Amino acid sequence: MVRYITPHSLNEALQILDQEEHCLPLAGGTDLTLLVRDRTVQVECLLDISKLPELVGVHQEGGEIRIGPSTTLADVASSPQLPTALRTGAGWIGSPQIRALGTIGGNICNASPCGDTLSPLLVLGGRFRLRSAGGEREVPAEAFFLGPKRTILTRGELLVGIHLPREDDRRSTFRKIGGRGAQTIAQVNLAISACWREGILRQPRLAVGSAAPTPIRIPAVERILDGQSLGDEVIAEAAERTAAEIRPICDQRASDRYRRWVVRALFRDALSSLTEQEVYG
Repeated sequence: MVRYITPHSLNEALQILDQEEHCLPLAGGTDLTLLVRDRTVQVECLLDISKLPELVGVHQEGGEIRIGPSTTLADVASSPQLPTALRTGAGWIGSPQIRALGTIGGNICNASPCGDTLSPLLVLGGRFRLRSAGGEREVPAEAFFLGPKRTILTRGELLVGIHLPREDDRRSTFRKIGGRGAQTIAQVNLAISACWREGILRQPRLAVGSAAPTPIRIPAVERILDGQSLGDEVIAEAAERTAAEIRPICDQRASDRYRRWVVRALFRDALSSLTEQEVYG
């Protein structure tokens, strides 16, 4: 029998996680409940953190934006405070029903390489605040993911905050392709953010998902694009380098060859969208 616990505060939740060896946090549960049903994870109790006020909402604090990990994907997708890439990625996940229940923290901690908020968080300079009964630490999004379904979270540790620098002079965009038009898992997804001033791309960041064991930044392509006016030769070189830098696998959704082919098209489309949009987005 799996016990169900509703803590009254974040501190109480952290104490329970510290004391209970096989206790898992539950927010939306759209992924976790399937794992429990299929006995993929060992669990003796579920800790419902969905209503803890410290873990919900989108807040501007000084020069950054803080997102509570229990914020639903629907609320992330509709928040005007958030950059375009993250809103778009959250809006592509599942169905309206799943987005109304699933959370951004769940998408992060599930650590699927194809998670549609992960590549946006990498290019937006995301940082994750982790807390346990014994203390707190903060890590960049790129350091959080170790492999498929694997993160740096230790037993008793909880994701308590997602932080983004507010960079009003940057633009961002997200692209994804899957086996159908909706409710699909990404065969490849891609996010870009950059400053676009007077026809020159500066400080670009590029990340690709579902093309390696974790979502990955691609610094080699960022260096090709930085300071460029994006002529045909530069775009072609950057697209080819993107395809060369990813490490895709063959699985039931797509072959490695297909992923390398399609990432070129996603990259070109995303870059075109980035240069056409309004600043801060």
